[in-house]
Amino acid sequence: MNTLTIAIAKEDIASLVFHWVDYHDSHQLERKRAHAATVKQKNGREYHLSGMAYPLRSLLYLAIFFGYPVTLLQTPPKAEGLIRFATLLAISVLTLNVVMLFVIS
Repeated sequence: MNTLTIAIAKEDIASLVFHWVDYHDSHQLERKRAHAATVKQKNGREYHLSGMAYPLRSLLYLAIFFGYPVTLLQTPPKAEGLIRFATLLAISVLTLNVVMLFVIS
């Protein structure tokens, strides 16, 4: 598997945009969750980071701590990613249930 590592100098970053949403936890307390981040470079390039693959809360903390230019943007997550995740989860659970039926029998 080929992997690509990209290193971007702090002075080349125009901004780190964290996309977040409000939600209510099990105690009905309002919380905020980052679901995506965009690294915008001064040369116009952008890199999108998904909350499913990166620990965005930790990245946000570190970006603020080390003085990176941070922007917080309240935006809903893309539905297509959530639908794909829910579909794959449902297929995985169904497959696991079928396998367990054969194992128990």
